[in-house]
Amino acid sequence: MNLKKIIALTSLVAFAIGSPQKACPTPFKNFFIQVSKKGLRKIKQLREYKTLAPQHNLQPIETLVSSRHDLIQRIVTEIDAAQDRILIAVYLITNDKIIEALLRTQERAQKYQQNIDIQIVTDILSIKLGAGKADQLSQSGITTKIFPFPSNQELELARTGSAPKKWTNEPLMHHKFLIIDDKAINGSLNLTQKGNNENYENIMIIHDKKALQCLLTEFCYLASHARDLDPLAPSDDTAEVEKLMRRRNFDGGNTSSSRRASYSEDALWT
Repeated sequence: MNLKKIIALTSLVAFAIGSPQKACPTPFKNFFIQVSKKGLRKIKQLREYKTLAPQHNLQPIETLVSSRHDLIQRIVTEIDAAQDRILIAVYLITNDKIIEALLRTQERAQKYQQNIDIQIVTDILSIKLGAGKADQLSQSGITTKIFPFPSNQELELARTGSAPKKWTNEPLMHHKFLIIDDKAINGSLNLTQKGNNENYENIMIIHDKKALQCLLTEFCYLASHARDLDPLAPSDDTAEVEKLMRRRNFDGGNTSSSRRASYSEDALWT
């Protein structure tokens, strides 16, 4: 007997024992009435969920953990299937499989004249000592940016390993998310060899539009305050670079309040 039949039967029993023609001890009567009310509330909640789900685009979140799943391989699969955009904001990117997947997608887009927007925003650690792959990606023609906006001197120091680990008042660009077409991938995983093979990590694949818009808004903020590694991008001598450099330490380094103030009310900070 399914749940609806049980609830219907309980409701009938409760109605019957509440009738003047039926004699039933009060404790049993109260018990059946309570069960009936709970059942009716449950039906109402299910109906409300079915009504709200299409309206608010409620979608399940797929959660994967490294102890049971190959997280990097799943991300590679999503990158290979991309048709519209791949936007990555990640603290460190060194994983060879991820790099190869991005290059394959870029090659596919060029070969079949697909308009796939590939952009990466990462921390300066992704070029330090050559361990990161930011320079390789940029030289391959993929838009790769460093946040916060470094000067030429700071870039050179990072490449030679002379730059301090924390070299501005700006907090680290410590995000770990990807936006691929109409889904977001977020979690604890850095796109590194160690992150996938040695650590306990997780990722969530999210289809919810509100969550996607929140991460997209954040990515646009980061990209607009980051330096493009493309050699043809503006150099330190331009007024635009000076303006971006000044943004780097705005509000005394209190980036949380400044970022919130710089966004519009619909930027989904709630």
